[in-house]
Amino acid sequence: MKKGKHMTYTKFDKKTCRQFREELQALLDKHGMTGLEFEVGNMRYFATEVEVKLKAKVAGVDSQAEKLVKSYAGMEGMVIEKNHLRLVEYKTRNHKYPWIYLDTRDGKRYKCSRSQAKMLFAA
Repeated sequence: MKKGKHMTYTKFDKKTCRQFREELQALLDKHGMTGLEFEVGNMRYFATEVEVKLKAKVAGVDSQAEKLVKSYAGMEGMVIEKNHLRLVEYKTRNHKYPWIYLDTRDGKRYKCSRSQAKMLFAA
């Protein structure tokens, strides 16, 4: 798709929802409210409509999830980022694989156990 051109939507499917998400995120990044950061979340679509989860947070402030990661990583003696990996989420109710990390090279997210996280992110 060319820059500045917008897609005309006649129905929603996986492909059009992906394009819609990109356009909506770009629109919010460009014309969003001052002092806020927006993140387009999960989308649920039907043939002619789509429901979008939108998260807004105060710019420059850590989200609740980021605070949780920093807190638990500190307690476990780990660093947040090491080599090309970054801890992005800690799930308190998931006892088997509580840590989620991001590979910054390809953008993929992976889950791991406490012991795996300690090996990967040892201080």
